Amino acid sequence: MDLGAAPGSWTQYCLEKAPSAKIIACDLSELQVTDERITFLHQPIEEIDFAQHLGNEKVDLVLSDMAPRTSGLHDMDVLLSIELATCALTTAQKFLKPGGSFVVKVFMGSGFEDYQKLVKANFGHVRLIRPDSTRKQSREIFFVGKEFKGI
Repeated sequence: MDLGAAPGSWTQYCLEKAPSAKIIACDLSELQVTDERITFLHQPIEEIDFAQHLGNEKVDLVLSDMAPRTSGLHDMDVLLSIELATCALTTAQKFLKPGGSFVVKVFMGSGFEDYQKLVKANFGHVRLIRPDSTRKQSREIFFVGKEFKGI
């Protein structure tokens, strides 16, 4: 599951690394990757009924590169980022297989520590990663959760 998938680099990476994978991708922008293994949902995450597309199936991985349209107001942007990350975590709680993995982008700021506690409560192992490609002034960081507890 790729949340905030456009333009499609994570989706493409997953298709290459897991040739038998089926991917549900969603974004407000168009996905630039096409493949018969992708189901693309062009709508906000809050409006998607993933159960309609998965039935009773669970997924191995939930990726979220969602980010708000930034306003330039740091506290507002962090709040919106945490809200999207919370939607991603809620989606993972509903649709991730026990033992599955979760990757989510978050802007650091107020509420970050509380969100970190939520992620740690749901996964056996949690790491924070700041990719080398991230701009120095950026406050974005990724949580990588492994061994979903299936709460």
